[in-house]
Amino acid sequence: MSNFVSYNSSAGSGKTYTLVKEYLKIALETRNPNLYKHILAVTFTNKAAAEMKARIIDSLKALSSGKELSGTPKFLLADLLKPVKEGGLECSALEIGERSKNVLKSILHNYNDFGVSTIDKFTHKIIRTFAHDLQLPLNFNIELDERELLGASIDLLIAEVGKNEKLTKLLLEYTSKKADDEESWHIENDLFNFSRNLLKEDGELYLEKIRKLSIEDFDTIKTQLFQLTKDFEHKVMEHGKKAIEFIDAQGINSKSFSGGYFYKYWLGVKDFTNLTPNNTIVNIVNGEKEWYAKTVDTNQKQLIDQHQKELIQLFNSTRAYIHQFESDYKVNKLIIKNLYSLAVLNEIEKTVQEFKKDNNVLNISDFNKQIAKIVASEPIPFIYERLGEKYQHYLIDEFQDTSIIQWHNIIPLIDNSLGNGQFNMVVGDAKQAIYRFRGGEVDQIINLPNIYKHNNNPLLLERELALTRNYSNENLSKNYRSKAEIVQFNNDFFQSVASNLSEQYQQLYNNLKQEFDPKNSGGCVQLNFIEESDNQLFKDTVLNNIINTIKDNCEAGYSLTDIAILTRSNKDASEIASFLLANDVNVISSESLLLNNSKEVTFLLNLFRYLTSPNDINYQVLLFNYLTSPDELFEVFTHSEGNKLIAYLKTKNIQFDFRKMANYSLYELAEHLVVLLELDKKVDVYIQFFLDKIHEYASRYDNSIVNFIEWWETRSEKFSIVIPEGVDAVRVMSIHKSKGLEFPVVIYPFATSPIQIGEDFFWTDETKIEGLATAILPMVKDLENTRFAAVYQEEMNKSTLDLINVMYVALTRPKDRLYIISKVDFSKGVRKLSNNGSVADYLYNFCELNPANKTDDHIFQFGWFTPKEKQITEQSNNDKVFEAISYNNWREKLQISYQAPLAWDIENPETSGAHGTLIHTILAKINTKNDLDKVVASFLQKGLIADEDLPKIRIELENVFKIDGVDELFSNFEELKNERTILLPTGDSYQPDRVMVKNKTTYLVDYKTGKQNPKHVEQITNYKSLLTQMGYLNVNAYLLYVKENLLVSV
Repeated sequence: MSNFVSYNSSAGSGKTYTLVKEYLKIALETRNPNLYKHILAVTFTNKAAAEMKARIIDSLKALSSGKELSGTPKFLLADLLKPVKEGGLECSALEIGERSKNVLKSILHNYNDFGVSTIDKFTHKIIRTFAHDLQLPLNFNIELDERELLGASIDLLIAEVGKNEKLTKLLLEYTSKKADDEESWHIENDLFNFSRNLLKEDGELYLEKIRKLSIEDFDTIKTQLFQLTKDFEHKVMEHGKKAIEFIDAQGINSKSFSGGYFYKYWLGVKDFTNLTPNNTIVNIVNGEKEWYAKTVDTNQKQLIDQHQKELIQLFNSTRAYIHQFESDYKVNKLIIKNLYSLAVLNEIEKTVQEFKKDNNVLNISDFNKQIAKIVASEPIPFIYERLGEKYQHYLIDEFQDTSIIQWHNIIPLIDNSLGNGQFNMVVGDAKQAIYRFRGGEVDQIINLPNIYKHNNNPLLLERELALTRNYSNENLSKNYRSKAEIVQFNNDFFQSVASNLSEQYQQLYNNLKQEFDPKNSGGCVQLNFIEESDNQLFKDTVLNNIINTIKDNCEAGYSLTDIAILTRSNKDASEIASFLLANDVNVISSESLLLNNSKEVTFLLNLFRYLTSPNDINYQVLLFNYLTSPDELFEVFTHSEGNKLIAYLKTKNIQFDFRKMANYSLYELAEHLVVLLELDKKVDVYIQFFLDKIHEYASRYDNSIVNFIEWWETRSEKFSIVIPEGVDAVRVMSIHKSKGLEFPVVIYPFATSPIQIGEDFFWTDETKIEGLATAILPMVKDLENTRFAAVYQEEMNKSTLDLINVMYVALTRPKDRLYIISKVDFSKGVRKLSNNGSVADYLYNFCELNPANKTDDHIFQFGWFTPKEKQITEQSNNDKVFEAISYNNWREKLQISYQAPLAWDIENPETSGAHGTLIHTILAKINTKNDLDKVVASFLQKGLIADEDLPKIRIELENVFKIDGVDELFSNFEELKNERTILLPTGDSYQPDRVMVKNKTTYLVDYKTGKQNPKHVEQITNYKSLLTQMGYLNVNAYLLYVKENLLVSV
């Protein structure tokens, strides 16, 4: 029996069923209910992991129920009952039921041992466990959003501009180069996009080789590169000059050559404008065409014939020199073009490392890199020793999306498992490899059991032998999802498309012959090619076509929730969803339900912006656009004085209390504005989700409006409403998000995508430049005639596969009906084709081969549409509909007790008594003697003074002001500070009761309601010293003893 099995699972062929079946075979192999604890099933998304767990538990529940089975559990039981030789357990249904019951019970009681996980969670668990061994901080944080990490690092880098002279010069040169190339000189976004190369699996490894290079080193390398390119240009131009001079010296007229081409070529070489001879010149030199024009006189012919040998030598020597050095020249020019980018990237990398260290942060990609360093050098990696004891079986899902480093890190575990004779499996489909931009490498599944890019590592080669010894390949060839007509269409179409792939990838589609049940018929594929050259008219036609298609399917018995619209880009998805919503078609789409699409959310954001700059007329106009009609807006701006927004809101009885709002937290402010502007009168789910995002930000960061707006602007394109399952609405999503899903009806509009290069840049060590160990080059067509031609061709091959794979995923989602809306352009009499191939070209080429399926102009149909059987189900709706949203203001529910002691005043323990505290508090509220009656009345109104105590307290306070010198301390001041805190650099703080300034003299007063104490003198002396240090002049200090009616000068 082979213990390392690779399942090739085409779309709809039961991949998840196979995973669950193999899992159950291991878990139910014996009566031991804990075998599942030794299985690790790895997938790539949390949703997929949750689905797999649910499938396993549901299967165990069904198998242990003792009831008659149907559907998937019935097929599972049949497979498990088979003999061992046929892949079953060879035991009775009763025994399987009993074992399933015990395993299910064990899982529910030990859920943490239920090993179904994403690959990122698995690697994170390893890193956490061995953080000390890996010399990582034990309490490191995980940064899931690469924008956070790169954005913060780039901000730190740009903050050094003006401080760091060399860095400033580098960034100025980088910006200048962008401007020279007619690109935006706003570099933040460009830096962010380019620096994402850092997070690629090999990015850090390459940058490690140039990390020690300084900005001066890059300047030196730049000078060297400029010199090399100038030398080549000079020598080539010398060749051209030499040839021109030779021809002229011999008296040969430039027009004597056939078509004048030969002489024109040398002019191009001399001016360095054209180094490539055309076919006519090559034929002339090779003797396949006459050297001279027909009208040339005999003398000129003789001159050309006489010097033909020298002319050929000049041509051949020039071509040989260009052929030898032009490749390096072109590469050097590309390196120069990206040298500033590389230098900046090197500085960003240093900043990223510093940021990670300072903030105790690791990025998700760091996990695999940390593990890779160990597994690449240790035969038995120590970090896996404990895992090797716990897990004995590894089941890997979506293998085609696994990155190289992820697979290399898992191989040692599988190697160990195979050494112990245990079963392992991977399942995937190279035709559904559409996540290359996230690091997925399709060549890994194609090359199994060989290890792709082993780089002759002896440990990997040894592990490859173990995989090969235990390897077998199984094809899941039957389609259980789609109607027969759809499966047949896909079989035929993708076999025809295969010829566009490189030989390496043709095998994936050449033999695509998915089996299907002929009885499962009644499906149809319709292709509509819209002939329209104007892009806007094409878009409008497609959108109307979608609406009509939805209506046709609803009339055929399908509900909105049966219909999915799949697009290549999020932009298309957003436009389609907006159009459908405008035409009263319910839609569920993360792209269409973006919070930014809500007018109310935009209004609240503009209100936030206005609060940061109330006098900015632009923000006022944006707010008026929401609040008023155009005519009313003109009226407001022509007749209102001062702050026009405030004036307008007052006419609507809306008052902005800026002082009150200044005390609110960010979330409270948002809620207050919603209520104040009556946005809470009806339920608005956009506002609810917006408030959730505000709460998320404030909980994690701060309460700054400015910082929140900046945070929002960099991330809001991801914020959308989450719609629960069960809503009857059309699903609109990208093809990538649809992977793994199925729908009765699929509409694939804008099916026109051309082949696009998937990787913008690539790393190389082959720089041939002294001091530059590695470089990053753009993936451009200029590479075709360089030493990197194979790299460019491989990228083109993979980009072609990417496009065809995306088509495959889209075209294999439907169960019953597939509608493809594409484009054809016959505007110039013949069909216009894209340069490298496109979805539209592939589809139309196939349809031209099947003219019998043409039903109308540019419309082709494969199969026949049959109505869906209507299923009448009664559903009780217990949902409660909220008509308004209630906000609870906690400030209105909490009351502060003014009776509490001022409390716990360590410096003035004598004031802790209720009466002493009250007198002390009243004195602190009095600015002048005239305030006495007003302050006492206020305390009486608040209930702080009892009616029966009022006479006694009034007499006591009046007596205070009768003390000699007190009256002067409560009158005619220029500056007054009551109970203001003095904060020292050490963090200590002090609070004098009263500080008053008049006539360039400072008066310091401290109230005492107890008896005299030497500590009082010590305390006020300290206050006096602090005030003097703060710059107060002529400080006179006094202790006012209330009970003793005594004012003591200190």
